[in-house]
Amino acid sequence: MADVTASVDQSTVSDRGQNASPETVDDILPIVFQCLSCQVILGDSFSWVCADQDLQVVVLSAVTSNVSIEEGLETSTDGQDIGSLKIELNKNRTAQTYSSVRQLILGNPGCQGHSTFIPLRCKSCKSGIGRIYRTTPLELDMIRDVFSLDCSSIKSYELGTQAGKNSYKTADELLDIPTAKDLKNEILKVRNTNLHPSIRKRLQNWLDNAPFTLDETQTQAIYKAATFVEINTPQLLITKGSDPVGIYIITCGEAEVVSLDPSSYHHSNQGPSNQNSNPELNQVQSKEYVIRAFTEGECFGEVSVLYDIPCIANVRVPSQASLILLRAADVQGILTPPLEVPMLRLCSIRRYLDTAHLFEDQALSKMVALDVLREVPVLHGWEEAAIKDLIKAMKQEIIVLYPCGSAVYREGDPGHEMYVLVHGRVGLFAEGHQLAVFDSGDKRGFTFGEEGFFTDKEKRCTIKALTPCQIITLKKHHFYDILNQYPNEKVILQVYNEKWKENLSKRDQELYEKYGGALDLEMLRMTLRQSAFFKDCPPGFIYIIALSMLVREIQEEQAVLSHAQYKKGTLKHSTTLKQQLGSMIVRDTLFLLLQGEAIVTEDHDDLFLTVDVKQVFHKASSLPEKAWVKATELSIVAYFNTAVISEAKMAYPDTVMPEIL
Repeated sequence: MADVTASVDQSTVSDRGQNASPETVDDILPIVFQCLSCQVILGDSFSWVCADQDLQVVVLSAVTSNVSIEEGLETSTDGQDIGSLKIELNKNRTAQTYSSVRQLILGNPGCQGHSTFIPLRCKSCKSGIGRIYRTTPLELDMIRDVFSLDCSSIKSYELGTQAGKNSYKTADELLDIPTAKDLKNEILKVRNTNLHPSIRKRLQNWLDNAPFTLDETQTQAIYKAATFVEINTPQLLITKGSDPVGIYIITCGEAEVVSLDPSSYHHSNQGPSNQNSNPELNQVQSKEYVIRAFTEGECFGEVSVLYDIPCIANVRVPSQASLILLRAADVQGILTPPLEVPMLRLCSIRRYLDTAHLFEDQALSKMVALDVLREVPVLHGWEEAAIKDLIKAMKQEIIVLYPCGSAVYREGDPGHEMYVLVHGRVGLFAEGHQLAVFDSGDKRGFTFGEEGFFTDKEKRCTIKALTPCQIITLKKHHFYDILNQYPNEKVILQVYNEKWKENLSKRDQELYEKYGGALDLEMLRMTLRQSAFFKDCPPGFIYIIALSMLVREIQEEQAVLSHAQYKKGTLKHSTTLKQQLGSMIVRDTLFLLLQGEAIVTEDHDDLFLTVDVKQVFHKASSLPEKAWVKATELSIVAYFNTAVISEAKMAYPDTVMPEIL
């Protein structure tokens, strides 16, 4: 007998192991499988392939050295693994007896219905524990060349549970998972296109956001046409002006749009007075340089294929990457023109730059700017006509392209503008250290630099482009004529102007000088967005909360919330925060722990709760009625109250808040 350690050839199981049910395998603790007779460990669920209810087996891609493989090949003579020929018996009841058909199976190794296998035994007690199938009927080929362990010969328990080995999982629990046949049916389409489910999901995401609607036949045709491409060296995939190649969807790595036209970076530093003072810009003049980066999940080549025009950009893979390719001829043969979305609209949705000059009068930049500026918090409530006039006021500088590594502004620069990140990622730096990374999010854009715009304060941090970035710069003079024409919009901007002045007046200036850009509004907004409390709220909602915050430094052993503040901070009588805020009269105190550590305690130092960093604290119903919140080390705390949440809720009435526990 041969000893078995570790695994079957992974090329054999690569499209089997991927089908383990995520609800039943990946989401539970690891399961250990033991020999029923002697309890030695045979394997675990890290090697899970599937379970089969018909055969009463669990299937693993690897086992321990306690499993031995018998010598010699055996053939199934009855049972479910005899396969589809048994079904043929029911259809063809002739003078041929069951025994003669059985003999046909045994005597014909090439027959479609038979299964052959190598028995498996426990090395310790020599008990039979399962088999490795070498041939199977078509509907069972999911379990070929892997380890099938009989449920009647093994027992199992879940690691990490309190009961441990004293709480064994039953065979029914293990087998409450799709059979190999079910899994086979589910992945037939994947196998036909040689696409892993994760790759298939990328393709489905693209289809969900594509500018057309497909019927089931067309969808399956797209899946069948898709091919998987791996690139290991730098390669130019699309050449500007050439015939359409296909649509590429990135599954791993990145691609870049490159240009030889230095005008793409026109005015990409800080305005005409500083034009070409950026050293990064001077280095790329008359060279091939990157004007956009595509990352995982994004696509390129789409416009030329869907609208049957020459390729509009040069796109290369700078190093290794994996992609899905839908060839132009296949896509154009499947789709039925005309497309539901005009080319201009699709280019706007994708946040493309019009480097191919497809549209007149900056139509693409204007449409992108309108989409993005609608989401800017300080412009929330503006009429569309007012935003369009604001865009006209920008003239030729609607969207500016910043190369990777260039500074949008630097610490100490005068503050007269605010910025909207349309596409790309920027980093916030203070005293040479990167404190945060911001991206354009789900096409809403990200605003920054408002403090300088409203207060004329110098910049307290540096913002650099970490990728090629498209940015809208809003300057004060852009608003002069607009506010005279639109009185309601003028009131909205004045309200934010007053809020910024109030924010500045209540600051602890020494604290802000000590921590610099770490306390900027951009940082507070990011931290709020990361909290469970506000993670699903729109940017403008979070902006209102952050702008109201009072930031304080609390010494060790000092009160974050005193007894009185804690008592007033109750939200325990409401089912949800939405219901609580309907009254508009509560002013309960909440806070966000930015740094340090705090606990909820009583005078005799009983610990009720440790407050998590970067999470919102509220007095939940599970906490004691009388207590206080104490800092157990030097802490930075940002306070706000439910009244400002009510204000944000009025501005964004569709926002759904989490339940109070």
